[in-house]
Parts: sequence; structure tokens; C-alpha cells
Amino acid sequence: MRRSALVPATALISVSDVVTLKERGKYQGILGAFVALANSLGPILGGLFTQKASWRWCFWINLPLSALSLLVIIVLLPLRRVKGGIVGKLKAIDWYGSVLTITWAVLVLLGLSWAGNEYPWASAAVLAPLIIGLALLGVFLLVEWKLVALPLVPLRIFRNSTVAAGMAATLFSGMIFYSTLYYLPTYFQIVRGASPIRSGVLILPLVCVQTVTSFSSGLLVSKTGDYWWNLVFGFAIWTVGCGLLSTFTEDTSLGEIVGFQIIYGVGAGQTFQTSLVAIQASVERKEMATATGFRNFLRMLGGTLALTICSTIVNNISRTRIRQAGLSDDQVDLILSDPTATSDLGLTQAQRLEVTRAYGGCDGLRGRPDTDNSAHAIRSCFYFLIPCSAICLLLTVFFIKRVSLKREDDAAKKAEAKAWVDSKKSKKDSRHDSSTPGDAPDSRRPSATTSDATAHDPAHVEAENSISKKVEGALEDAGREEAEAAGVGSSERAPVVK
Repeated sequence: MRRSALVPATALISVSDVVTLKERGKYQGILGAFVALANSLGPILGGLFTQKASWRWCFWINLPLSALSLLVIIVLLPLRRVKGGIVGKLKAIDWYGSVLTITWAVLVLLGLSWAGNEYPWASAAVLAPLIIGLALLGVFLLVEWKLVALPLVPLRIFRNSTVAAGMAATLFSGMIFYSTLYYLPTYFQIVRGASPIRSGVLILPLVCVQTVTSFSSGLLVSKTGDYWWNLVFGFAIWTVGCGLLSTFTEDTSLGEIVGFQIIYGVGAGQTFQTSLVAIQASVERKEMATATGFRNFLRMLGGTLALTICSTIVNNISRTRIRQAGLSDDQVDLILSDPTATSDLGLTQAQRLEVTRAYGGCDGLRGRPDTDNSAHAIRSCFYFLIPCSAICLLLTVFFIKRVSLKREDDAAKKAEAKAWVDSKKSKKDSRHDSSTPGDAPDSRRPSATTSDATAHDPAHVEAENSISKKVEGALEDAGREEAEAAGVGSSERAPVVK
């Protein structure tokens, strides 16, 4: 993956903290659109660096981009400090759950990646990490349920069917998306002989449509307050799109490639942010950050699992088919390690054709009845993704419920946030007014004396009184808004939140 799992999770948590649930679809749609745009530019830039410079630039480019992102965060993102010392915050972290999660995930992924490639499925090298990893997963669930005061994943949130189904759908949607993002350019390069740059261009219809749909679906959810229909139609169209991609061969026309990707992108774009809104609407405000972070973890985990599974599928099918072409084991291993470099191995035209058919195959319905249609390695990955998308659709239809996107305390929280921003501005203006050249504080005086002088400064006292009045007025306005929304008259007004 080209991104750290921490960055998108933190960005989504920040959005959920500063935007009301009803408006969140719009802003998360904007965020998802930028992510999709980055996914569209990534393959093109990666192909450009690989073909024109060095593949190492695919990693070096992250250094200036990360520095620019850090600068933007420091300058523009407001920070509301959390009370408490660093030691207390570190003690509150669920270290047991974190270590167990890393351990069981690594062991399971190792077993899946070795299976059929390095060792046989029935070997101890495959079974041992799989069994131990699954056992540690059970220990992790027990620890989160019984032993930890502040668990990494509070299991009580899964009592809600919408949350449980939304998390499961996120796992499967991560499997679909990341597998497609990896193996579609692989198909373009191996089967159709496209260069790295052209393969990045050919995938643009999918990611561009997905970018637009991600934003428009978020905007639609904000306007209507209903996410359910977006998810239903999105997963239904996505299932059809996966089925269409599974028909790709070396004879597929450019129009079909573009059109099938557009259908796929329309379905995928409608589900990414709306599924998160459904989960956030179904948990309490205090659990929203945890649910958002775990949802992103499952999406990344799904992608990692699917890439491991698809790699096993591709290598096993390709190895069997390529060996039929009379190649040596060393040649087969070289092809599997880098299928795009077959032209450098001195293969005959017939052998190169067999390699292409092993990965992409030909459609027997298009005049090639002698082709073994079960030996299409990359197409078999898309066959695997079709039921994954269908499961997401079934989970949505039967388990995800409609939940109102309006919370009772939205107006009060918005007022508190506005008052906090105003207080920051007032304090800044107060310090600016009191720090004149003639009254500049002596840097050699003790800090306690300086603080005491500031506390008795008339301008500082006036600013504090002004802030207090603004907060009280904002909260009173919030109480009146809630009362009017509930239909309460002036003689029976809702109590002011304090």
C-alpha cells in the first residue's frame, strides 16, 4: 500500500470531530475524492518513475510530499489539547491488544503467502503460522472482552447489527478495491503488453469515475440524510462491475475496457464514505473515533488478505500453465517473480504466448475453443472478488438499518466549538494588544510574576469576561434551537445545556 494506515484514519477522525453527522457525508466525500484522485495519479507517476528514472523514486517522492503535508497540518489544523500528562496517556493505551493484533495478523498473512508458493498447503510451515495466528486472534478477542479497561476494540459496539455488518462489508470492500487496484494494471502490462505509464493511463476511467461518485454520494447523503440506498445500489453495481472485469482477455476492445471500468467505479464510489457514515451514525459519540479507526484497519486488512490470496491464486495457476510450455523450473520462477520481464528471458513466440494466456487467457467464445478457460490467473482473481461484493450487498440489505443522522446535542456541540474558536481569537488579540513596545515584559523576571501581572491586566480580564458571555449566549441559542426543533413552546422551553 502506498499510504500509512494511520494517516487516513486520523484524517477521518478529525473530520468526524469537527463536522456534524448530517454534514459529514459531504466532507468525507470530499476527502474520499482526494484519496481516489491520489490513487489515480499514483499508478501514472509510478509508471513514469519506473520507466524513465528509477523505481526508487516511487518511495523517495513521499519525503517532500510528507513534509508538505506536515507543514499544512501545523499551520492550518487547530489543536484542542487533551488534558493529562504523557505518562497517563501512554498507560491508557491497550498495549496487549496492539501487540496481539500485530502478531496474529503477521502470522496469518505469512501462512497464506507461503501456501502453494514456498511450501505445500499441508506442510508445517503453512499450517503452523495459520493455526497459531488464529489462536492468538481468539486470545485477542478474550483480552478485549474481559481484561482491558480501555480496549483497542470495544466489542460492545458489535451488538449493533449496522455496526457489525458495516465492519464486515468494509473488510470485503477493502479486499475488492485493493486487489483491483493492483491486478488491473498487472493485466494491462502482462496480457496487453502495455508500458507502466500506459497501464496507469488505462486505469484512469475507474479511478476518475470513482472520484466523482465518492463526492456526489457524500453530498447526496448530506442532503437527504439517507445512506442506505447509496449502499444498496453501490454494492449491486459494484458486483456487476467485478463480473464484467472478469471477462477481460487480450482481445478485449478498448471501449469495453473503459465502459466496464466506469460501471465498476460508479459502484465502488458510492460505498466508500457512505459505509463509514452508517457506522458512525450507529455508535455513541465517545466511541466514534474507535469505530472509525477500526473500520480503516479492517479495510487495510482486507486489502492485505486479498492481495495475499490473489497472489497465491495467480502464482499457482500460472505455474501449472507455464510448465506446460516446456519451460524449466528456473525460468518459471523468474517469470513468476516478474511477469513483465518475459521479453528478457529469450523465450520463443509460442512460449511468450503461453505465458500471456496463463495470466490473461483467451475467450473460447471468441474463436479459440482450444483454450483452457480455467487457467486464467488474473481473471480468477476477479472471479474471487465477485462473491465478496455480493456478500457486501446481502449484508447491507438484511443487516444495515437506517439511522437518523441528527443528534440531540449537535447544536450545543457546534456552539461550544464556535465559542472555543472565538476564545482562541480573543486571547490572541488580547496578547497582541498588551504587548506594546513600551510595555514589553522583562524576559529576566520570573514566570509566576508575569502570569500574575497578566491575570490583573484590565484588557485580559475584559477578554475573559467577553469569552464567558459568548459561551453562555451560544449555549442558550443552542437550547432554543433544540426546543424549536422539538416543537416546544416559549413557556415550555428545553433546558439550556451547561
